[in-house]
Amino acid sequence: MDYLVRWATGCGDGTVSRKVSRQPPNGRRNLKAFVLRSIGRNGKHRPLVAGFAFMADVRALFLGVILAMPLLLAGCGGLPPLVDPPDPEAGPAEIVSGCCEGGLEPLPDWALDVLEANAGIVRPFALIRFRPGRLTGSPEAMALFTGALQPFDLVLINSNNRATGLMFAGHFSHSATYLGTEEQLRASGLWDHPALAPHRAAISAGSTFLEAHDGGVQLKRPEIVLDGDAALILRPQGMDHRRLLARSMPLIGTPFDTAFDASDPSRLFCAELIDAIYPHARVPTVEVYGRQTILIDAVAAAALSGRMPFSFVGYVEGGPRVGVRALSERDFARRLRTAWD
Repeated sequence: MDYLVRWATGCGDGTVSRKVSRQPPNGRRNLKAFVLRSIGRNGKHRPLVAGFAFMADVRALFLGVILAMPLLLAGCGGLPPLVDPPDPEAGPAEIVSGCCEGGLEPLPDWALDVLEANAGIVRPFALIRFRPGRLTGSPEAMALFTGALQPFDLVLINSNNRATGLMFAGHFSHSATYLGTEEQLRASGLWDHPALAPHRAAISAGSTFLEAHDGGVQLKRPEIVLDGDAALILRPQGMDHRRLLARSMPLIGTPFDTAFDASDPSRLFCAELIDAIYPHARVPTVEVYGRQTILIDAVAAAALSGRMPFSFVGYVEGGPRVGVRALSERDFARRLRTAWD
């Protein structure tokens, strides 16, 4: 059994979770952009145009308050209690069967039109961080989690401490690939790979994760990537790490895909990066609002059910009532199911 699974099942029956610590589409123009472009390069405009610009600022503030307030309140809470499956003997695959379906298009067309037409306004609010993540707030949990990582592990993150974590259906809202420390890459014979040459200094300095986030595909430090309330480690099976390295490094610098369109390889969002790095992983896609996209929860469910070549290593979560704890594979399946029931 892997490191975190052995740690999580050390409480007796293998299902109770052990506590670590306690701690509390593009192309559309919004009104403001249209007005500013109408001003001209010399910056002079008629009073009427200036009035439109002012109204656009007021609308932006109003829209921001509407978006931020319910998310702020939700971000203060914790994860809901785990659901009990109908069959008490059900394994992880049975528990997540049929998961990650329904509720994917909660917005009416007019609301989606408003959001897409004001993407420049909405995006900054989506990046709001309400509070530090419960994992990064626990040094013991961070040491436990990062100590279990091996090169090219896939990590899925719950970011309920950020607006993005509360704006989408499901449990996980971000994903990243762990490349490994210099020591790990040397031990695995990957440090001298030519693809690493431009990035060895960054990795040596601690940027050991590859993620697609606002700003594009970049190398990031663990305390940035793992700044959330829960995280899962999945380990690829039967994959050549040298080939994965050769595929992943050239992706650095790829722009972020704000449309979350999995059919456009010129831009990548976080879950789309999974498909780009692990091409034979059979990443599931789903149509949402007329475009193919990837749900991170569906990736986790596919791994648990054996439909993707990844094994469960461990899962850690934090909450104001339970502190920080690790869950067994079965309890994690219950957590995933809870997010969709």
